[in-house]
Amino acid sequence: MRKNNIQEKIKKLAEYHGIDVLGFADASEFEDYLLKKSKRRNPKLSLSDAKTIIIVGVYIGGVVLPSWIKFSFGRTSRLFLSGFFNDVIKQIEPISTLLKNAGYMAIICDDSKRGGSIIPLKLAAIRAGIGWQGKHSLIISRQYGTFLALGGIITNANLDHNDKEETNRCKNCKT
Repeated sequence: MRKNNIQEKIKKLAEYHGIDVLGFADASEFEDYLLKKSKRRNPKLSLSDAKTIIIVGVYIGGVVLPSWIKFSFGRTSRLFLSGFFNDVIKQIEPISTLLKNAGYMAIICDDSKRGGSIIPLKLAAIRAGIGWQGKHSLIISRQYGTFLALGGIITNANLDHNDKEETNRCKNCKT
């Protein structure tokens, strides 16, 4: 299957399965990952001929609890409340299946299973042009702010990658 053809099919599948943000990143090592000896730095340790990391984001900002109106209560993470991490995994399985059916390898970045590929999804999202990392360590996208649950697939399909990272708007922020 031609590169552009499979990439278009991935985009259509993502839209069909409710994925709000989709990006494609080069699968090279994350040299600026803080843990220098971590296996997470290098996607090729999970898939030796990795070429692309497909990053998805699902908007989770609609989760609100009535108790949040009262300031005397703490707040629980929207990601936790939404249960969306596992839902993101379910939403990207059809993309993984499409790649495998086209003759490519595809590993879903799922740290809830043994042997699952674990890479720094935030750094991959930055590389894919989805957003920038704030001082609070969350990914911030222009459209969805910090309310994205991320998921990813490492593949040996050589897809067109994002070549421009989103500008980090938090560099001089004092908050």
